[in-house]
Amino acid sequence: WAIDVVLESPGKGRQFINLRLPFYVVLTNTTDHDLMVWKEWCSDGYFNLTFEFTGKDGKVVKVEKALRPWAANFPDGFVVNPGRHFVLSVTLSSIDDKSAYRWIGTENLQGLMMMKAIYKNAYEDPPAAELKIRAWIGQVESEPMQVTVER
Repeated sequence: WAIDVVLESPGKGRQFINLRLPFYVVLTNTTDHDLMVWKEWCSDGYFNLTFEFTGKDGKVVKVEKALRPWAANFPDGFVVNPGRHFVLSVTLSSIDDKSAYRWIGTENLQGLMMMKAIYKNAYEDPPAAELKIRAWIGQVESEPMQVTVER
């Protein structure tokens, strides 16, 4: 896998994250065979994407999804063909904070920071054995990038 973060970039060399606006994380299958990842809506994929932000003081802030109840839940995979992409839309703060995808740690984000995205799947759910392709297990991290966080 390769992973990249696509942000709003209004000026040359300046990358911005507005916590209330979406940006994208793109996973690219760099192998010569199909890979499967879990869709974000189910518990198998919900926690797989996290972020690390580092402030000027060197303090690392981990941003991850908040715990949530599951009204319906089953493993749901997405097969990514070689050279193709799996795209996640991310909004780190919603206006009402009642979004199904709530993030924690964002209260510590402000101003100029270094950011990296981390996508990790550490387990394969037993029911997935019935699927034709097994879930990818591993971790991939984006290159750190300098961003300005806006609220």
